[in-house]
Amino acid sequence: MRRWMTVSLVAALALVVAASLVAAGCGESKDKKQAKEYMTAGDEKYAEASKTFAELQGVQNSALTDLSGADPAKVQEFEKNLSELGDSLRASLMAAQEQYDKISALSGVDDYKNYAQMMKDIIYMYNTMLEAGSALKDKIVAMIVSGQPIDTAALMQDPELKKLMDLQSEIQKKEKEAKTYKTDKKLAE
Repeated sequence: MRRWMTVSLVAALALVVAASLVAAGCGESKDKKQAKEYMTAGDEKYAEASKTFAELQGVQNSALTDLSGADPAKVQEFEKNLSELGDSLRASLMAAQEQYDKISALSGVDDYKNYAQMMKDIIYMYNTMLEAGSALKDKIVAMIVSGQPIDTAALMQDPELKKLMDLQSEIQKKEKEAKTYKTDKKLAE
């Protein structure tokens, strides 16, 4: 009888230990949960930045037709609008980057770190594109203020425009790669 009780006790103890080990392995680690929260917050801010960028592009595109021969007040309004959108875009990008940066300090979340780095690289490209866009805007405004008609053929050959188009193409490619990586690694689950 004692032998049976000893075997039963050992079996019960082994079952409890095994269950606790399995339970410890299941679920998310604290850092993984935190990484997911940071990633989600970063992605939300990045989505805001993407929306603002689309607005910024719309304003820039309309400027070529709407501002040719325009009065100085309209040009100032255009510049103010672009400046505000640019500031909003930079703020959203910075907020997204801050969230992605927080992932770097966590441990055991390499997939999240890789995704965050991909997004930070995209944000860097966006910031580079903003600089090139600002230089192009200055050229367009100078043409308008001088009373010259906007030479769209010359603008199409402008190195800043080429840089913008190349960066935008690269950003779209990298966004697809990041989205695929996030999906494949099931980071949002």
